[in-house]
Amino acid sequence: MMSGNRFQTSGSQRFPLCIGLLLLIMAGCQDEETPQGNEPELPPYPTVSFNCIEVSEEQKSDAQSVTNTQSYQYTEGRLTGCITTQTLYVVEPLEYKHTTQVSYEAQQAVVSDDFGNVSTYTLDSYGYATSCIRQEVGGDVRNYTFSYYIAQDGSRHLSHIEEELADGSKYAEISLDYADYPTLHITHRVDEFEQSFTATTSDEARYINLSELPFLFLSEQHPLCLHTCALYGKLLGEPLKLLVTDLKPDGESEGNETVSYSYTFDSENLVTHCIVLTHSYGKKFERELRYVIR
Repeated sequence: MMSGNRFQTSGSQRFPLCIGLLLLIMAGCQDEETPQGNEPELPPYPTVSFNCIEVSEEQKSDAQSVTNTQSYQYTEGRLTGCITTQTLYVVEPLEYKHTTQVSYEAQQAVVSDDFGNVSTYTLDSYGYATSCIRQEVGGDVRNYTFSYYIAQDGSRHLSHIEEELADGSKYAEISLDYADYPTLHITHRVDEFEQSFTATTSDEARYINLSELPFLFLSEQHPLCLHTCALYGKLLGEPLKLLVTDLKPDGESEGNETVSYSYTFDSENLVTHCIVLTHSYGKKFERELRYVIR
C-alpha cells in the first residue's frame, strides 16, 4: 500500500516550481500576443470610417432642374479629395465637374481646387486645424483660427471659427456652446449682423451619427461654407455624436422660422436620405438630400 506522502513535496520545493511555471507562461504570452516593439499604433490624425461619402440634392425650378453632387474620397480614412458635379437637365443632361485635392505634410494640410483657391491648414499634434490661410483666385486672402471643445471621452469638437480679412478686420465667426449637449447653442456673426440658434435632438429620435456627417446647417453658413472639405475630412474636429433633428433661432425671429431634419437609414444605420423642412412666414419649404456612404 502506497504511503499518502509518497508524491508530496515540501513547501520549499513547490514554491520555485510554481514560480518557474508562471514565468514560463508569462513569457509565452508576451512572445505570442504582445511582442515588444510591435504594438499597433493609432494614426496620429483623425480618420473617417468610409472610402466615400456622396451627398446630392436636386433643385427644381420652372426653367430647369439641377442636381448638385459632392463626392468626398478617402484613403486609409483620410480625405484625399472631392469631386463636385453639377448636372443640368434641359434637352439632355449636361454635366459640369470640378475637383478639389487634399495633400498632407508634417502638421499641415493643403486643400486646392480647380479654380485656383488654396487653403493651407496648420494642424496640431492631434491632426486638427488651429489656423488656416485661404488664398483665393481673385487675390483675396482670408485668415482663420479654430478652437475646440474636448468632450469627456477626449473627442474634440469645433467650438469657434473666426475669419479675418487681409486688412486685419474680423469679418465673421461662429461659436458653438456644448454645455447643455445634446442641446447645442450656436452664435453666428457676419459683419455687423449676429444671430443665435439652438439645435436639439428629440428624445424620441436620438440617432447616433454613425455616418460621421457634419451638421448640415453649419456647413452652409459663412465662413464654414468655405471649409466643407475640412469638415468632411475631420480637420475641424469630430462630427456631432447625435444627428440634429430641430433648429430654431433664439428669441423672436423674423417669420417665426423653424427647421426640422428627418432621416432615412440603411441596414447598417447609415444615412441614405435627409429631409429638411423649413417653416417660415406661414409657408413650408422642403429639401431632400441623398447620401451614398460606402
